[in-house]
Amino acid sequence: MDESISKEKVLREVRNSLISRVDNPYSSSDTALPVFPELSDDAAVVFADNLTQQGARFVYCSSVEEFMETVYLVAHQYHWNEVVCHEAQVREILDAIGIKHTESFDPESNFIYVTSCEAIIARHGSILLSSAQPLSRKALALANTQVIFALASQLHSDLQPALKAIRTKYKQKLPAFLTSVTGPATFKSPSVRAIPAPTGINDLVVFLIDTE
Repeated sequence: MDESISKEKVLREVRNSLISRVDNPYSSSDTALPVFPELSDDAAVVFADNLTQQGARFVYCSSVEEFMETVYLVAHQYHWNEVVCHEAQVREILDAIGIKHTESFDPESNFIYVTSCEAIIARHGSILLSSAQPLSRKALALANTQVIFALASQLHSDLQPALKAIRTKYKQKLPAFLTSVTGPATFKSPSVRAIPAPTGINDLVVFLIDTE
């Protein structure tokens, strides 16, 4: 009986609250204004700084030619004898550079996964991938090294303009899911020291290509 009375009392208060609504004290707030202050430096510099602070590696290429040459040199330096790739356009780039690639992979091996991206966000040093890309979610979860090719035109100061660009690209309809990548997978030890996680990428390399 007491429980029934208590429920009725709560419902009555909710009903009364809905009937006697109060004015929104923040009605004059402009929700279109940016939440964060403007970046203190060039977006590419801020992105590189925030990305590398997370333990990732950043490579800036001032032209397509420099990009091709740099990827070739890095691949040979770190013995990328064969990489996993599921995107046709990226595979064409790998063919032009002379890097072997495959679509299959052994989950137990320390394979390298090469992808493009949808956008990169300077303020967070993060990269957005989407389900609209022909990517393997399993490969993303199990790869030891992930290599991402990004264009300067995909660089945005914050998440909001990045999402706007993706909506424009896909005609106002966002892909089913977006994945944000920000540095290698790590745990924080009791001493607040980052240690590698048992799953997830251990090495993230981002090539930013300035085509302008």
